[in-house]
Amino acid sequence: MVHLIKAAVSRSYITASVILALAHGTPLAADRSALWRILESCLDSTAEGYCATCPAPLEDSACARDASCPTTTQVWSRSSDYVAIRDAKACGCPTDFVHGLAMPLKRFTGLGGEDRPEGIWEFAWFTAEQRISDTLSIALIVNPAAWRTQDQLHVHILRLRNDARDRLNERATKLPSLASVWSTAAKLANAASLDDRYGVLVARDPDGGYLLTVDTAPLESLYGQGWCNQGAR
Repeated sequence: MVHLIKAAVSRSYITASVILALAHGTPLAADRSALWRILESCLDSTAEGYCATCPAPLEDSACARDASCPTTTQVWSRSSDYVAIRDAKACGCPTDFVHGLAMPLKRFTGLGGEDRPEGIWEFAWFTAEQRISDTLSIALIVNPAAWRTQDQLHVHILRLRNDARDRLNERATKLPSLASVWSTAAKLANAASLDDRYGVLVARDPDGGYLLTVDTAPLESLYGQGWCNQGAR
């Protein structure tokens, strides 16, 4: 387990551990609170002791002057309840590659319960539209529990794989809006006896509205272009 300490080398080590786990697409033994540490310590560069306590400082902050992409935080959008940042897997990729993470600013770990942050889907979609002009290629994904390396809830913002649309159209449920994503996903998971082990994928329906599917498989890998060296398979 990586512990947050004040030395600058610790910031690099924490972020590198997260990248390693995510890059393998499997739940490796990384610091599972790394994303929460960023939310808690890195979004306000004016905070006292910011450079000493933040594991990945904002890229325009003074303490990020000599830092590399994997050890900095790039904010894409922010509201009173949510923030979207660049995923570390986008580092070293072409400028048109898109992979971000939308997260609630409050601590939230699982998919169950009545307190699910309903607005995160609209927030994530709004953010995606600012980065991906072709809305039919947008994918919003929450990975299943077995394929998450972080305990803080996060929605992946990325493009669909070129071979994903046919499979998605065949199995997805239609939604008129993003207001009922959580409740519909829970009903689908319950009908399939998935308990809380499922992940959620949302994409645009070519006929209007949205498409939703739930699965225990690694949705980010199966449906999304999560890595720039993954290609557009």
